[in-house]
Amino acid sequence: DEGDEPVSEEDLEKGRQNIAGIAAPPAAQQAAAGANHANVDKEGVVPSNLKSQALAYMDANPGKFASDYMVVIDMGKHSKEERFYLIDLNGGSVSKTVVAHGSGSDPSNTGTPTRFSNTNNSKMTSLGVYKTGEVYQSGKVGRAVRLDGLESTNNAARARGVVFHASNYVSRGRAKQGRSYGCPAVPANETRALQDKIANGRLFVIGQGGPETADSCAGKADGYYCSDVTPNIAYNCRSTQQAGVAHCPDSSKKCKAGSNRQATLSGGQLTCE
Repeated sequence: DEGDEPVSEEDLEKGRQNIAGIAAPPAAQQAAAGANHANVDKEGVVPSNLKSQALAYMDANPGKFASDYMVVIDMGKHSKEERFYLIDLNGGSVSKTVVAHGSGSDPSNTGTPTRFSNTNNSKMTSLGVYKTGEVYQSGKVGRAVRLDGLESTNNAARARGVVFHASNYVSRGRAKQGRSYGCPAVPANETRALQDKIANGRLFVIGQGGPETADSCAGKADGYYCSDVTPNIAYNCRSTQQAGVAHCPDSSKKCKAGSNRQATLSGGQLTCE
């Protein structure tokens, strides 16, 4: 965790080399990223804004990231939820688990982070796009993976000692996960397998999932998100198919009561109305 142990100049240089030449994608490329990777997460498990952000970085920087796996973490969700997404870029599948956030990001320990920082000793989570670095042995948290931030919101991650590691205060089924000092810590019994897949050059995004938009329904199978499109506001409602029409249930989380939420299926396309 942050403040675990000083990061040597040699290790800081490894980070600089790891992210050399990586550029942020233009907004237009991010908007098109989902369509360019239709095989990835076909069920719409990962928040679309975070998935598009990640895929756009991949597209804008060919050869700069490993092409087998990437990670997305949705800090817009409560810590009891499975908000860590491991995405198989070749097969398209997504696996999920729980993950901690920094104590400074949730000072009242509600389970939901509300503030974020790139500042040392803040004990806060840093939002942004990262590239994973090398595996090393920490004196405090054991085997860990370095994280190199690519944006102004997270570019101090390596120097802060923010790393991907195991934790006994994080496990599935808890009403609320324990908090870290800023590190994305996961259940101890799952960590080694995840580290082996995501270390050394994988794309790693920590963000906040945004509302699904009407446009995100296009081309998605029943079971994806549908939304009100007047005034084009989405409510993250899961749809259920009934006689060829996909309706968002009133009881779904974040649904707006009394609104007309439906999406029609035609030729395999889900269109919000």
